[in-house]
Amino acid sequence: MRGASSLPVVAVIAGACLLAWVETGSIDAGDWLIYAVFAALLLAVVAASSALSLPPTAALVGLSCLVAYAGWQAVTIAWSALPSLARDDVLLTLFYAVVLALGLSVRGLIDRGVVVGAVAAGCGILALATGAALRWGASPESHFADRRLAFPVSYTNGAAAMFLIGFWPAIVLAAKRRAPVLARTGALAAAAAILAGWLLTQSKGGGIALAVSSVAMLAVARDRLRL
Repeated sequence: MRGASSLPVVAVIAGACLLAWVETGSIDAGDWLIYAVFAALLLAVVAASSALSLPPTAALVGLSCLVAYAGWQAVTIAWSALPSLARDDVLLTLFYAVVLALGLSVRGLIDRGVVVGAVAAGCGILALATGAALRWGASPESHFADRRLAFPVSYTNGAAAMFLIGFWPAIVLAAKRRAPVLARTGALAAAAAILAGWLLTQSKGGGIALAVSSVAMLAVARDRLRL
């Protein structure tokens, strides 16, 4: 069924937005572990439905590296000064691997387009919600650290990354001729809101990432002129 393979990934994207907003991007395992379990269950359902297929070699190598890295982190528990934190790092890396595996399970142009749109929409909505909190919230000054936005993720560079992850998906969707006009308009608006959120964080790392990704996109993309 069209759109079916994108549903688990869209659910994970929604969970990531909740993790950023409700848990303020907390690295405490007690805050994100439930999301990891939810993602793992979704992957199990996808695997049981035989929806998983062998990904391209490059993607498979990346996934294998993540799993291998988690294995190495597990080994370091033996000599870590804080074994509980090393254990949490193992689980967090496996969480990343599960999410990547779910992303690789998406097949078909329509399903991939849905996922791209969901990423753009999630980051755009977070940016708009942040703007609303700063404009109408009770104490907007509490969301800044050294005059840099640290909200909803309570780490400035983390907040910048949260916004910018949706920038290129939004631009790509806005540039699609076949996409509905309303979808393209919303995507362009999301890209503008995302950039505004990043500017409030004053994140130099985010700026470097945006510049490097711009060069990469314009060098690789066939529709570079429209982008």
